[in-house]
Amino acid sequence: MALRRIRFFSLILVFNQGGIISFPHSLGGRGAALVTLGLGFLIYQFYSANLMSFLLNVPMTVISTVNELLEARFEIGCEDILYNRDFLKYENSSIIREVLNRLQLKNGSGFLKPEKGLAWVKKGQYAFHVELSTAYSIIKDQFDEKTICELKEIPMFPVKQMHANYQKLSPFKDLIDVW
Repeated sequence: MALRRIRFFSLILVFNQGGIISFPHSLGGRGAALVTLGLGFLIYQFYSANLMSFLLNVPMTVISTVNELLEARFEIGCEDILYNRDFLKYENSSIIREVLNRLQLKNGSGFLKPEKGLAWVKKGQYAFHVELSTAYSIIKDQFDEKTICELKEIPMFPVKQMHANYQKLSPFKDLIDVW
């Protein structure tokens, strides 16, 4: 009975990575001890990794729309190009109107050069609307990798469906159609 208890506690110690009190002499016992050690190791590693990933994953606030950006109280700027000025001036959306109001509160106009606007973004809590082709080259040169990973693109312009009307079997369809 005492030998059975020792073997049982030895099995528990092996499973919990505590070592073996009495090493088995038979080939089957050694195989069982080896399998138990392996399974105990795998379960321990899985549990540790699962616990660490839970502790390291801090929930982020994900902003994905212009409305959420406005609610987060970010300061807002915009690249100084004619298209942006016209869009903000003539768009009827209440969200875009709020963006324009915030732009005008900032520095009279809120329209900045891309380098200056992205420098504000780098400091934090600042959203800047800029052409992607312009922004990517500036970001690549001036931002470090950690800051680049924290950036997020949010589309400001609504997606508008574009189409062209053609006469049936028209040869112009092949010239203009992109699909």
